[in-house]
Amino acid sequence: MVSIYGIVINKSCDGFYILIEHGPKSKIIKVLSNLDVDNGDRVEILGVLQKDEITPEKIIVYKKWSYYSIFIRSAIAIPIVVYVFFKYWTFDFKEMKFRRRKNA
Repeated sequence: MVSIYGIVINKSCDGFYILIEHGPKSKIIKVLSNLDVDNGDRVEILGVLQKDEITPEKIIVYKKWSYYSIFIRSAIAIPIVVYVFFKYWTFDFKEMKFRRRKNA
C-alpha cells in the first residue's frame, strides 16, 4: 500500500495518468480508475502500485480552481493586512524598528 500525490496530465478509457514530481526527478503513473478528473487537478491516491500502474483504494481530488483559489484569497488579504498594520504601527528609521502610533 502506497500513498501518492500528483497532478493529472491525461485521461484514457480505463483511467488517467498523473505526474509525480520529487525534486529533480519526475515520473508518470497510470491510475486504474473511472473517477471523473480533469487535467491539472491534484490527486492524492492510496493504493497498490505495480509497474507504473496504481490500483487505488482511496482517491482525494483537489480541483484545479480550488488549489489556485488559495493564492487568490491570499493576494486579496495581503493588502488588507498591510493597511491594518501600518494604521497602528510606523517604522522609525533612526532606531530601525517599528513603533506603535500614538493616536491608534
